[in-house]
Amino acid sequence: MINKALLIFLGVILGVAITAGGYFAYTTILSTRIDNEKTNENAQPNSPSQTLTLDAEIKEAIKGQFSNYIDSDVLSETDEIKNKYPQSEIELTQTDRPFIWKYQSHYIYADPETNSKNISFRHPDSIDSLIKQYGETPKKDVEGIDEEISKDFSDKFFKLIPIVDTILTKYGYTKDSENIIRSPFNNTAEIGYRKDNVLCILGAYQNYVDFFCNEQILKSAQLQIDMLIDLEKYGNTYLDIRETSGKFSSIAVSEYASNGGYALIAKNINGKWKAIYEGQDLPSCKVMISNSVPKSLYGECYK
Repeated sequence: MINKALLIFLGVILGVAITAGGYFAYTTILSTRIDNEKTNENAQPNSPSQTLTLDAEIKEAIKGQFSNYIDSDVLSETDEIKNKYPQSEIELTQTDRPFIWKYQSHYIYADPETNSKNISFRHPDSIDSLIKQYGETPKKDVEGIDEEISKDFSDKFFKLIPIVDTILTKYGYTKDSENIIRSPFNNTAEIGYRKDNVLCILGAYQNYVDFFCNEQILKSAQLQIDMLIDLEKYGNTYLDIRETSGKFSSIAVSEYASNGGYALIAKNINGKWKAIYEGQDLPSCKVMISNSVPKSLYGECYK
C-alpha cells in the first residue's frame, strides 16, 4: 500500500511545479514582433482621466482594445454555441499567477499572494470560460475554435503593448529587456516593466490578459541567486523557498519547459548552501536526524 504521507508530500511539490511549468515555459525573445508595433508607440488609452490610478488606466486600456471583441467575426461559425452560452461582459478580476522574473541571468520566484497589483481579463467567448461558467462542454464540435480565438486575441494583445507602454512610461516605468519573452506554446507572451523595486508583467496567455506587479520579489533575489549558485542549479531552474528554520531551508525546485519538480532540503554550512536531501520520495530519517534538520521542514521520513 502506498504511504499516505508520501502521496501528500509528492502532491504538494508536484502541484506547484506542474502549475508553474505549464504557465512559464518561456524560451524565445519577442523583440522582432514588438519592434513591428513601434509605429503605434504614441497610441493613447481611450481618453483616460489624468486623475485615474495606474490600475484604472491599465483597465481602461484593456477595455479599449477588447471592447468590440465579442462582436468580432472570429466566431461567426459558432452561432449555436453563442446562443446556448450567452456572452458575458468583459471581466476584470484578480490573478493568482506566481511572479517569476529573470534577474542577473537567473530566474527568481515570488508567491502570488505577494503580488501588489492583479488585473486579469479573460475573453468571455473562450471555450475554457464557457466550461467554467456553465460547467459543461458545448455539444457542438468546437475543434479549432480556441485556436481561432487565440490568433485574434494575440493580434489585439500586441496592439495593446504600445498603449500600456505609454501609460507605464508616464508613471516612471521602463521596459526590462531580459523579461521580454515568449512561450513555445501558441500565442503566449510576457512583457516585463520596472520602476525601482516594483516589477510588473503584462502577459497574454492564449485567451486572457494579466497585468500583475510585485514589490517584494527583489528582497529575496540575492538569497535565491546564492542558493542557485551554491546548489549548482542553472539554466531555467528557479526555487520556491517554502520554509526556513535556522540554517535549513525547505525548497520546491522547478524548471521552465518542464512539468516536473522535486523537493530539496538545504543546509547553510560556513556560508554555503548544501543539499541534504533532494528528490520526490520521502527523505531518510537517518539523514534528517544526523543533520539535525527541523522536523517542520520535512514532516515524514522513511526509516
